[in-house]
Amino acid sequence: MGYVGANESSTLFGWRIHAEALRRGLGQAITVVVLTDGQRYNRTSTQTHFPRTVHIVSLFHAWEHLTLMAQSLRSPKAESPPNPGETC
Repeated sequence: MGYVGANESSTLFGWRIHAEALRRGLGQAITVVVLTDGQRYNRTSTQTHFPRTVHIVSLFHAWEHLTLMAQSLRSPKAESPPNPGETC
């Protein structure tokens, strides 16, 4: 397991993470899992570089997306999800 971060375009970052995955043994992996914040460019990069991957949106970001959707459909008073470090 690992974490890769950089301040660059999503295209360059996709190539960076693919190279890092190869370095860490991607060719020997049976299952590849990518955890993201659910943004469209993450899905695009994942599909481009890891076509058979399991793509998971983090629970915090999934709650965040659902809160925004609830606010747009129902009320701007819908509560945001708790901080990941806080106890639910």
